[in-house]
Amino acid sequence: MLNDKQIQNIRDILGRFAQRTHLMNFKAWGISASSKSEMIEKLINRLILEEDKIQEFNKWFNEFFRNRANNYYIFDIEIKDKKQLEEEIKNIKQDNLLDIGVDELNTSKCLQKEINEDKTVLRFVINARIQKREENGLGQIDYVEDDIMYFYSVIIDYTLKQLIVSIPHTTGLELVFNRYINRGDFNSVVKHIQDDMKNYLTNIEYSSCKKWIYTGLYTLAEEGSAHNNPEITNKCLEKEEDIIQFSNKLLEEIGINDEGLADNLIIGIQDLLENILIDKLGVCEASEYQLFKQNGDRVNSFFSVGTKTSSLQRGREAAIAKTVRQFADITTLGITRKVEEDNQKYIVQVDSIDGIYFYLIKSDTSKYIEEEVIYNVIQKVGSYKDID
Repeated sequence: MLNDKQIQNIRDILGRFAQRTHLMNFKAWGISASSKSEMIEKLINRLILEEDKIQEFNKWFNEFFRNRANNYYIFDIEIKDKKQLEEEIKNIKQDNLLDIGVDELNTSKCLQKEINEDKTVLRFVINARIQKREENGLGQIDYVEDDIMYFYSVIIDYTLKQLIVSIPHTTGLELVFNRYINRGDFNSVVKHIQDDMKNYLTNIEYSSCKKWIYTGLYTLAEEGSAHNNPEITNKCLEKEEDIIQFSNKLLEEIGINDEGLADNLIIGIQDLLENILIDKLGVCEASEYQLFKQNGDRVNSFFSVGTKTSSLQRGREAAIAKTVRQFADITTLGITRKVEEDNQKYIVQVDSIDGIYFYLIKSDTSKYIEEEVIYNVIQKVGSYKDID
């Protein structure tokens, strides 16, 4: 039976953090209404009248925040002692969100543990503070501080040898773990989570993904911008030897004997021929992932190509993107994952915390997204990693 505090927690937490899409989980219970608040009240009434449904609801309540517009920070790790790590995970105390008030969160609390052979998922909540804008009734805007619950997940993937921190992109966040952060500095939030996790887990060491991530993103960009047209591939292969001979002869005639310059010229002509054939013969959209944006870094240079509406498979932008990634590290990729009729857009971005390189994957929109869906993208990028 729900007590008054639990009922109020359901009302407050779902009212603040849930979307109507979350509450559609209870459509089979006959929960529907024109507004979210009505749906929440109907849900509470159903739980009061049918106590046998509380257990099912409670499991969902302690993890519903997994499915929203979260950002996923992916770190390579080494596990020093897996058996000891498993014991540490087993010993983590699990609390119930139904019984927690925002004023009771001086330290993080674990809400759920999912322990599987391939990965372990830990769901947490901590107190945080946001600063929000409110009209004061005099035509002016006041900045008001508000304590909130801050939900996050930590995923240990034993197959990929990675630790993934999933956090919400909370507007106006200024304090978490009782530490102030600069507005929009979510790397600091992740750093605080890493520090807090040391209270629970001592058998994990972070390692840099720098040795493979740039090559991996290059490969993903090549796959995501590929024309997939066998006719173009065959014509390019037919002319490959002609291009090599022409390039070497041209450089020889003007007195240049530099193997590096010769390779650059050959690649440039091959790319030009490919682009001409793409314009003439078209592309075959067979790839699950397609490229729409690319940023790259070189010494003293920064390159950015593409927009939300771009498709970097053909045209001038595609040619520029291909040339740039041959000579510069890719720092950001915008990729579209085609699932039936749905085009899901994601950003993959390389960054570092305290010298440890990681990569961030996030949806390019603020809409509700299921964790399982974005995990497919995490596994796709992780597939380029050499795992011992």
